[in-house]
Amino acid sequence: MCTVSVISLRNGFRLVSNRDEQHTRPESAAPAWRAMPGPAGRDSASAQAPGPRAIWPADLRADGSEGGTWIGASDRGLALTLLNYNLTPAPALPEQPRSRGDLIPSLLHLNSAHAVAAALHEADLSAFAPFRLIAVERSTPDEAVMVAEVRWNRTTVSSAWHRAPVCFAS
Repeated sequence: MCTVSVISLRNGFRLVSNRDEQHTRPESAAPAWRAMPGPAGRDSASAQAPGPRAIWPADLRADGSEGGTWIGASDRGLALTLLNYNLTPAPALPEQPRSRGDLIPSLLHLNSAHAVAAALHEADLSAFAPFRLIAVERSTPDEAVMVAEVRWNRTTVSSAWHRAPVCFAS
């Protein structure tokens, strides 16, 4: 089972994630900061001003190269994590499924949880198994921390908004 908890703090939030119990999964690569696409497609390696960055651990492929991730955060205060979406009956999976771990690195350049939800509603997700993506963004001390839960069931994308504190399990 995976669990995700989000609590409000005075100047932001704390997101805690416990990954599934699959003991055969190889150890992941340590979290590392990565340049993300910036304004007009710039990245921090080519722009004069540093672009946005994000940090995440990476699953290791059989050949030792880095794959996707189940959790990540940007230097803009956006955090994303994935949970399984266990449906009964289970929907048919794609013939050649794409790793759901590809989703987080592709979304961390966005500015907000709302932008992440909108991007997933517009994306072609047909190659992915069902998932729930949790998106949380930094808030001001006067604002409640809002948490987006975006669900893909192999047919449709839906979103629900929650106010922290909140806990999810799969």
